[in-house]
Amino acid sequence: MLLLLAIALLAQLAGRLQVPYPVFLVLGGLAIALVPGIPRLRLEPDIVFLVFLPPLLYAAAFTSSPRDLKANAGRIALLAVALVVLTVVAVAAVARVVLGELSWPMAFVLGAVLAPTDPVAATAVFRRTPVPERVAVVVEGESLVNDGVGLTLYRSAVGAATAGAFSLGAAALDLLLVAAGGVAIGIAVGWVLNGLKRRVQEPEIEITLSLFTPYAAYIAAERAGVSGVLAAVTVGVYSGWRTTEVLLPETRVKVQAFWTALAFLLDSVLFVLVGLQLPVVLEALAPRPLDRYVLPALAVAATVIVVRMGFVLALAAIRARLPDVVEEPLPRGERLVVGWSGMRGAVSLAAALAIPLEAEGRDVVLLVTFATILVTIVLQGLTLPLLVRACGLARSAEDERQENEARLQAAEAALQRLDHAGADDEAPDTTVERLRTTYHEHAERAAAELGDGAVETEDSSEAYAELRALTLEAERDAIMKLRREGKLSGDAARRLQHELDLQESRLRS
Repeated sequence: MLLLLAIALLAQLAGRLQVPYPVFLVLGGLAIALVPGIPRLRLEPDIVFLVFLPPLLYAAAFTSSPRDLKANAGRIALLAVALVVLTVVAVAAVARVVLGELSWPMAFVLGAVLAPTDPVAATAVFRRTPVPERVAVVVEGESLVNDGVGLTLYRSAVGAATAGAFSLGAAALDLLLVAAGGVAIGIAVGWVLNGLKRRVQEPEIEITLSLFTPYAAYIAAERAGVSGVLAAVTVGVYSGWRTTEVLLPETRVKVQAFWTALAFLLDSVLFVLVGLQLPVVLEALAPRPLDRYVLPALAVAATVIVVRMGFVLALAAIRARLPDVVEEPLPRGERLVVGWSGMRGAVSLAAALAIPLEAEGRDVVLLVTFATILVTIVLQGLTLPLLVRACGLARSAEDERQENEARLQAAEAALQRLDHAGADDEAPDTTVERLRTTYHEHAERAAAELGDGAVETEDSSEAYAELRALTLEAERDAIMKLRREGKLSGDAARRLQHELDLQESRLRS
């Protein structure tokens, strides 16, 4: 209960200070952990992998566009596979140098632990600091895929560290089979459950089935020995792609509201729990002094950051010289933002905690992982908005133009349909004309935005918004008065309030 209160207060404070909330939540968890008398909470790896990860991956993948992911598939694949492998090797080499007590197998375990990026941290920054859609698609798509790749390599590295045997060919084959199996199970689960959802249109049951979906895909994949992460991601993309065919509009609104709230709650709890693990990390290290490992841990964190930035910048230069590459290189500003968006989070910490207790060097890996998470989330999380602004990035004019063009074409399509309705006497003329006036307003506003943006239509003017807000408030007061006087039932009052809330939320948007 105290954690929920802390999350609400810290998230509110982060919004007031214009700071990404993951930074505040991790530091808040760290501060809470240092308060005397606070119970020690140990973050169990299974809790992260089974309870938190499937719905968070599903929620992020659900809103992803298959078309955009396909358009950026080359960039995403290189970041999610090639960069992950490079990070594993680079971190292992640096850790072996600065932490001589780590064996080579455990150094590779550390590299695999730190290879995947956090699927939430960067997107939380992008929600407050809009970036070009292409940047968001690349960063989010990479984080959805590289968890599965990184955890597969992690499993091979842990096996080598505990059993003393490793085969590069076997690891590569295992990666392919695990990835393909996870994708296949995700598609199968999505296909089956979407067929069921078509037969059920009650919003509450749809929400229940949507919550069941990522867990079904994840657990089925893990039982089959393939990637549960990629299964959850795949079923999320598949379900989001099919949502307009499966769900009614009212149901979609309620499902979206549920997942927005659930995703915020889950990732907020997870970030606070990461900060609360400081006593667990220090206890594992005892009785050795902490200061002995500060500089080596910072060296590893710096390696993670530098390797990613260097890879992104060098990759653009290499791809620009390849004649067969279809995707054009990202502009320099976008490359810098992508390179600086590699925050690590709860997935890395859970992987470090899941290392068998008998593995020699587990305590050092845990400490370095915790330090890297703190450095990347705090340093990169605080400075990423500044970098976005310094690079002059924002939502591109082309994105806004496409949106307004779509609004205009949608309004024109509605007006054409009204012409047919009037000609065929499908509705009274007064009804047709009333709707025609509304859609003319929509078309004029979209056309104004596509032009110089200076034209002010009736329903976009400030006076209209102020007056409409006053009329909605008057309606709400009248409904509440009838309710207090016993002239309106509770159910009817709630339905009317809901209608007014929808109208006011649209007015504010």
